[in-house]
Amino acid sequence: MKSRIEFEVGQTYENRKGIYEVIAIDGDSMTIRWASGEEVITTVRLQQRIIEAMQGKYPQVSIDSDWAKRKDVRRYTGELTKNNAEEE
Repeated sequence: MKSRIEFEVGQTYENRKGIYEVIAIDGDSMTIRWASGEEVITTVRLQQRIIEAMQGKYPQVSIDSDWAKRKDVRRYTGELTKNNAEEE
């Protein structure tokens, strides 16, 4: 099993939005900045999970799988069911 990514201030990493620099770390909170200048405060754990997922640590879930058909997963992924579309 891979060890957790240890972020360091001043270093660059990549998530799905692109390459960013770690500006500050305070406990589990970290401030990151993309080349566009956009900054956000996020959590170390979330960024670790994103990078791990991008590296293939977690398997991809087919949209047709039973797991992906669950209502809470559809809501999370933004997928609309026929019933949801009719309600809007």
